[in-house]
Amino acid sequence: MRQKRPKPTPVVSKLERETRGGRRIVSIERSDCLVVVTEAKVGELGKPKLRTYESPAAAEHAVRELEADLAGKGYVPIRLPPGSTAVRGRVARDPDLERAIEDDLDDDAGFLVYADWLSSQGDVRGELIRAQLELEQHPGDKQLTTLQDALLSKFAKELLGPLAKHSIIRDPNAYLPGFRWRRGFICAARLWRFSREPTMEGLLSMLLEHPAGRFLERLVLGRPFWGDRASYQATLSVLEARAPRTLRSIELAEGEDAFPGDIAGFLRLPHLRRLVVHNQPLSIEDLDESHVEELALDVGQMPSDDVLSALARIRWPKLRRLTVPVGVVPVLGAIFSNAPTLRRLGVSYLSETAAAVLGKAAFLDRLDELTLEECTSPERLARAAPSLSVIPRVAWLRREYILDDLTAVPAEAARVLPQLRIEDRPSFDALDVPLGPRSGVGTLDAPDE
Repeated sequence: MRQKRPKPTPVVSKLERETRGGRRIVSIERSDCLVVVTEAKVGELGKPKLRTYESPAAAEHAVRELEADLAGKGYVPIRLPPGSTAVRGRVARDPDLERAIEDDLDDDAGFLVYADWLSSQGDVRGELIRAQLELEQHPGDKQLTTLQDALLSKFAKELLGPLAKHSIIRDPNAYLPGFRWRRGFICAARLWRFSREPTMEGLLSMLLEHPAGRFLERLVLGRPFWGDRASYQATLSVLEARAPRTLRSIELAEGEDAFPGDIAGFLRLPHLRRLVVHNQPLSIEDLDESHVEELALDVGQMPSDDVLSALARIRWPKLRRLTVPVGVVPVLGAIFSNAPTLRRLGVSYLSETAAAVLGKAAFLDRLDELTLEECTSPERLARAAPSLSVIPRVAWLRREYILDDLTAVPAEAARVLPQLRIEDRPSFDALDVPLGPRSGVGTLDAPDE
């Protein structure tokens, strides 16, 4: 039986030199025939340079020549901790540097400082942080993309640990991405339960305990049960105890066989800005106030009377965008009276009759945007609710499998609602696009758009 050839272990050397402008670091990584060289001043980005040689021996010889040349210029090796390299072996953490990043996820300097420290400790994440920061400045750069993909594929064990086996969701209907990366960390994660162990709360604990999940911004949760009666309440307990302050967006009950149950606990999470809920049964128990900025309910046409009563009663002091099915239209007036900052509304399954009711609502002049999905035709909409013309932007989302020839607003509707636009419904499977209730109508301007 032929034995598998062992994977080459990357060899990494780092050299530094003090200059008038600050300390400069050169990182040299050799793996088989590939050599990657990155040079930068501490606190700045450096663009990795890749070169492939004819043989491992030729690559090693080139590295030795480069190291000798750098030594002649005053560079000296950086001494790494015993047993570690710049790519393999060690996972390091600095709570103080992590807290500084948590305060401002858009601050490049915080990530660069952490990248330098991680690399000095032998943690591959430092290299990934630098590569992805550079990709933000040079989108589509071939060398940077190659480097990023190589790090993520070859060093999944170091970067993800036990999370590596959950990086792809193998749904019977499609393969969905499990993680989206940003600046060396998972910024968005999709978790579905596919076996008795680990449970959904076990998966989430694994994610939040691992360094990769330290700056999680967005979480998508599929079904929590597997041959048992598990609900999201245990998952909620994990979030209440361990969720980072960076977690601002949650999508609940993704998938046809997932059921949300009571969502009041999610609406209470102190740092949550956006909650998207799919499917029914749904309830909202014992909640007086929520500070979410966006709520989207993708729960069919008619929520229960108890849900309608709760939506109308709850105070929404920070709500900016609301997406609901047609069954919520009768209580929209009460919701708007309890939501002083609400300016964007999305409605699905809007019939001609319901459009006429909506057109008489007192809150129309407060709206900046109205988005409609699975609703009556643009012509009937214009006839039933011409008063919608007071809203600056009205979007009618087309579904290609229903009206694949509707690409422009019909003339009759355009005369009554000149601001009406026909738009495609965005995909909801990718983690790199904002998820509304399968429509994109309920998406914040941040965190990961």
